[in-house]
Amino acid sequence: MKQILLVVVLGWLGANAMSAAPVSLFDGKTFAGWDGDTNRTWRISEGALTAGDLVTKVPQNEFLATIRSYTNFVLRLKF
Repeated sequence: MKQILLVVVLGWLGANAMSAAPVSLFDGKTFAGWDGDTNRTWRISEGALTAGDLVTKVPQNEFLATIRSYTNFVLRLKF
């Protein structure tokens, strides 16, 4: 009986985890929720996070990172 209950509970938990609504990391308009050099290196262009401008030399490698923590995610991107 305990094994059947365990299987049912685990199945229910797995189904709920798989059906969680997607969460967008970026609103396409602002740097809200992001940390990095958003004054010189990073910009928002056509709703996308973009580094550099193809004109000005970037003096060092700069990173942009979300300030939130995420687990169990799928990352899709174009570069």
